[in-house]
Amino acid sequence: MKSTSLKKIQGHKLCPIPDDYFNGLKSDRLIIPDNILFFRRTGSDQLTVVPGSHYHHRFVCIINLKTKGTINVDRRIFPFMTGDALLIFPFQYHFYPQLVFSPLDWIFLTFETPHPEQLLPLRDRTIRVSEFGKRALATLIQQARSKSFTFEKPDNSFILNSALFLHSLRQVAEKNSYKAPPLTPSHQIIHKVQSTIGTDQTLLSLSIKEIATRIHISESHLRSQFRESSGMSLGIYLRKLRLNRSCGLLINSRLSIGEIAEKCGFTSLFNFGRTFKRENRCTPSQFRSRYRS
Repeated sequence: MKSTSLKKIQGHKLCPIPDDYFNGLKSDRLIIPDNILFFRRTGSDQLTVVPGSHYHHRFVCIINLKTKGTINVDRRIFPFMTGDALLIFPFQYHFYPQLVFSPLDWIFLTFETPHPEQLLPLRDRTIRVSEFGKRALATLIQQARSKSFTFEKPDNSFILNSALFLHSLRQVAEKNSYKAPPLTPSHQIIHKVQSTIGTDQTLLSLSIKEIATRIHISESHLRSQFRESSGMSLGIYLRKLRLNRSCGLLINSRLSIGEIAEKCGFTSLFNFGRTFKRENRCTPSQFRSRYRS
């Protein structure tokens, strides 16, 4: 890194002399990420779902450096263009329909934060990375490439640069209103299924046949169209959606495990426990104990 000569800054005018030596600049809604992971995905095969990978309490910020794609987050479909960033909140179920192009170049910044409310302007929208954000991101990449970089020891400079990048995204989000782009024909069926289920947890128990009836399509046609559009079967999608919502309730509610199983559409407590353990490699009780504060 090029050094700065003290002679270049000697004699430069600083800010005006303060009138009050006890009243200065104050922090405003600081975003402080912690427990950060920073990595790159260069192929669609690296985005394959692994057990329990989408049922986490962490934020996931994805930055597209190359190759447009699509990200489905909860009930919304987001075209993801080069130069875009998207922040996925804890327990938002997400997957990547029709991502067949390779190679890609997507950066993942995942983290936790003690003040998640500061990130609400970034929820459920794509954001164009600003020039300031690009510089912060370039610094992060440069730091991560360093031979001395490791996730095992504290690095305040990396945390501060991550905070600067997230702050740049919030600045853009607060200045620009977001209008969702129109759905492509291939995404219409996903949208119809998600709109039918909605955010009403009582509808999570709907069977595929019942969903097909509600959107006026045959069950077989619904299954084939959904698989073609999303890259996964409708049965798998519904199971993962139910599990994802159950994870949020296990951590953020005082409901019993039996009540959570019922609210998330599982036919029995036994079925819920077996399915949960298969996907998350732990029981619902163990999951609750591990992540509940």
